[in-house]
Amino acid sequence: MVQASRLQSTAKHAVARHEAAIETIFFQENPVFVPRFTVAGLLSLALSITSVTIAAERPTSSKLLPKATAACLRIADAPGLAKDLKKTALGRILQDPKMKPLVGQLWGTVAKELSRFEERLGVTTDEMLSIPQGEAVLALVTPEDEAPVLVAILDCGSGMPAMQKLIDRGVKAMEKRGSKASSEKHADTEIKIYLAAGRRQRQLAFFVKDNTLVVGSKAQVLKNLLDVWNGGDAKTLSANERYAAIMKHCRGAKNEKPQISWFVDPVSIAKSAASQSPRAQIGLALLPTLGLDGFHGLGGTVALATSKYDAVTHTHMLLEKPRRGIVEMLALKSGDVTPEAWVPGDVANYATIHWDVKTTYEKLGKMIDSFQGEGALAKRVKRDISDRLELDFEKDLLAASTGRFTYFSRFDHKSKTPAQGHMLAIHMQDGKAFKKTMTKLLKRADSRMKKKSYAGEKYYYFTGKLPRREVGDDPAQRPSVCLLGDVVLLSNRGSLIEVSIRTSKDSSKSLAQSLDYKLIAGKAKPRSGSKPVMFSFNRPEEGLRFAYNLVSSERVRTRLADGAKRNNFFKGVNQALKENPLPPFKVLSRYVAPGGSVLSDEETGLHYMTFTLKRE
Repeated sequence: MVQASRLQSTAKHAVARHEAAIETIFFQENPVFVPRFTVAGLLSLALSITSVTIAAERPTSSKLLPKATAACLRIADAPGLAKDLKKTALGRILQDPKMKPLVGQLWGTVAKELSRFEERLGVTTDEMLSIPQGEAVLALVTPEDEAPVLVAILDCGSGMPAMQKLIDRGVKAMEKRGSKASSEKHADTEIKIYLAAGRRQRQLAFFVKDNTLVVGSKAQVLKNLLDVWNGGDAKTLSANERYAAIMKHCRGAKNEKPQISWFVDPVSIAKSAASQSPRAQIGLALLPTLGLDGFHGLGGTVALATSKYDAVTHTHMLLEKPRRGIVEMLALKSGDVTPEAWVPGDVANYATIHWDVKTTYEKLGKMIDSFQGEGALAKRVKRDISDRLELDFEKDLLAASTGRFTYFSRFDHKSKTPAQGHMLAIHMQDGKAFKKTMTKLLKRADSRMKKKSYAGEKYYYFTGKLPRREVGDDPAQRPSVCLLGDVVLLSNRGSLIEVSIRTSKDSSKSLAQSLDYKLIAGKAKPRSGSKPVMFSFNRPEEGLRFAYNLVSSERVRTRLADGAKRNNFFKGVNQALKENPLPPFKVLSRYVAPGGSVLSDEETGLHYMTFTLKRE
């Protein structure tokens, strides 16, 4: 006993001498994983026993939630995420000295609206925002032969007093509605349980341990979670093969540690939800026939403000091999993703994908025929499409396409009202051969389509009435179609088709020749894995410019002023914009940079990766 007492005394003196150094080294260098307790608090706990021990950290959610977790959304560190959000392009824009007065006044308006709820909740807005102090998780657990169970985990740390106020308010509200309260002690932790009044007797259970709040819709799941927390050896989410496989593919580079991760196993959720319903179980029997049992899950990660990127996201669809049924119908294929020579160099975004439409149609036909009889799809297509259009759907349309589809959009910033043009392009095997089919289709809509010649090419624009659009007879603002070489162009604005025609005459002005596209393509190539089936390029600056011009337009400001007469929130926003006008656009645009995305068809499924560069 004397020896133990001397050991404690020595340890206390050591802590007194080195507490500041320990806090700096241990806590500041590892803010994500270390709970927000003081060093003195941790050591006093350790010294309360007769030997010096190290306090064990709470397991992370993947090593705490049960293996049967079928959905999970996780924020690794809430305060850390808030800090990283400030480092993104949007965060930097909002913190710009010329934007601060406007942002501050707008936040004041929002805070004023939120203040109405503060008295009801018993905490201020600032207190609510300070509650998350570490990991925040929302999960759906699917116990065998039981309905899904919702579980939430929130590290509150120093925000626990404010959280306790919210808990107390919530408990009073449940009791007022007639919920039956009880409590159980499990693994030295009290679990409070509430049964809602009514026939279904819904359950809500929660406990607080180490300044962490855990809430669930079934007490037993919380008990199992506590057992693991205290060192039990039950299998957890980290042992879930589907979850592990998806997270492995979405890990990203070493310097791209994700702040947000998510996972969903739809089939497991469907099976769990149907466990209490005989009718639903009959529907589940169709999953193997449809091939949906081969859809093993979907998940991804989000990394913000990395050393090189503003944001990087990964999404992986885990599919069994060989693929069957609906999963096999995806039928994507690799191919050239270089922007075509007619794509304008100033587009806001661009995407191109290769899709084996013939295979998709054949697989769809086999599936429908298995339910409705031999040739069911072919008969329906002949009746509803081929006969009505007076052509052969499979030969004249399906087989005529190469399977490459391209989409891009472009903003018209010069018009009085900011407008966005959209283009869908379908690559054909032989443009000259398809011209006969297109002529036949246009004849059927002859009374509503009018031809226009432009720069040696012809396109057709729609002359009928447009829902919710008053554009007059100007073909530049009307839906249009054009056969440009071997490509069919479909756009909501004839002006965009005209721009594409001009670009086709001078490919030096095309997107493929622009420096920012080449930069993004170069960054995407080593990250695309196998040959990509889809590639996209985007310029956030163009979208920001559109929003800027829209907010600054007389039309929007007039509507905002009218709304201010009837709504206090709009009144505050209108007043803020009057007293603190938006700074010049160049102040905002200096923070944004281009980005891109790649979709690859891999052995384990489809992988989609997006990234946006960081502008220094």
